[in-house]
Amino acid sequence: MLICMGGLDSIKDEMWFMQAHGCLQRGISVLMIDGPGQGGTLRRHGIVTRADSEVPIGKCIDWLEKRSDVDASRIAVCGSSMGGYYAARAGCYEQRLAAVISHGAVWSVHDMWGAKGDDFGLAMHIRWVFGARTMKDAHALMKPFTLKGHLEHMKCPYLVLHGGHDVLTVTAARSTYDYAKAHGVDATMRVLDPEETGAEHCQHDNPTIGQEVLADWLADRFGMDQKVLLKTSFNPR
Repeated sequence: MLICMGGLDSIKDEMWFMQAHGCLQRGISVLMIDGPGQGGTLRRHGIVTRADSEVPIGKCIDWLEKRSDVDASRIAVCGSSMGGYYAARAGCYEQRLAAVISHGAVWSVHDMWGAKGDDFGLAMHIRWVFGARTMKDAHALMKPFTLKGHLEHMKCPYLVLHGGHDVLTVTAARSTYDYAKAHGVDATMRVLDPEETGAEHCQHDNPTIGQEVLADWLADRFGMDQKVLLKTSFNPR
């Protein structure tokens, strides 16, 4: 089972094209969600973002554990773009997670946007997501959104999947991965380059390859034999 979520300005339905479809093809069930500050949660209910994403993800796991069709020992979470922070932070403190994927890594939201003013292109949306009147107010709210001091608590396998030309910068991905490895996390880093495509933000230039990489990694971590799956799911007539 994979819990799928987006980032700053995406909605759960987009995750079908970025995460979910590839996992379903490998026999991995998915739960696509809008967390605090995302999609319908923000638009319909006015619930803004929060740094401690392990809380809403924990509620999702509570619900999944009650289902008879879910293997509670194999629940993972993946977040795209700013969701890369949400997923990683959840994995630091929600010990029921079996694997975590940052589909686009964010080391520190404040480092990323802390110098941006109200004339920044995403300013209006950032203010809305954080529940801030001005970018200056948002800057203060961003400070807890960092993996420093948290990532060392992650106990499950962790994949950092990033585009070589990603607007979030490879430096952010490298900082995340290096910190994780230095603190004993079972981390893997995969940076896609222009030659293989998928080098743009969250593989928007080729979403299929992004799905393939993350879904293959997760299937391997879940101990799933994809060759057997192909034999059972393909029945030529």
